[in-house]
Amino acid sequence: MRVLIILAGALASLLPARAEEAVKAGDFYLISRQVDGTFYGSHQVLEEEAAGYVAVAYCGRKVWVRPKSVAWSLMEVENKRLVRLEYSNGRGWVEVCAKAETHVSMADIGSDEDPLIISNDDSANPLPPGSKLSRISEAFANKSGGKVKGTYHQQ
Repeated sequence: MRVLIILAGALASLLPARAEEAVKAGDFYLISRQVDGTFYGSHQVLEEEAAGYVAVAYCGRKVWVRPKSVAWSLMEVENKRLVRLEYSNGRGWVEVCAKAETHVSMADIGSDEDPLIISNDDSANPLPPGSKLSRISEAFANKSGGKVKGTYHQQ
């Protein structure tokens, strides 16, 4: 079991990260929390206009969000999680707007599509072609500078 955990960690470190930049003080996020208050997920919200973002207002504060973020927030609420607009003060999170889903709807962003479809659309971040295992294999080959060896059945 230990070997499996170590191997999984090694594989994860070899794959390219898709993480966004670190949270800075003053950044706004839609944050999903479990009923007990523990963090579940988040989507960044901007204070100024950007490509792919639409202007909305949460509790009177004008911000820009991706349509996918609005759909995601609605799905989080359907899954019994709490969604709030919060900002980082550098030491923690401060609530700006509770029950964010009651302030912005799909209609507010000009969409009548099902939030489930929009929230699961990953066309902006497509995965490279091939299976997950082939990408892991390529990561090992690229790390060692060698070529990927064939499988046992191809030898």
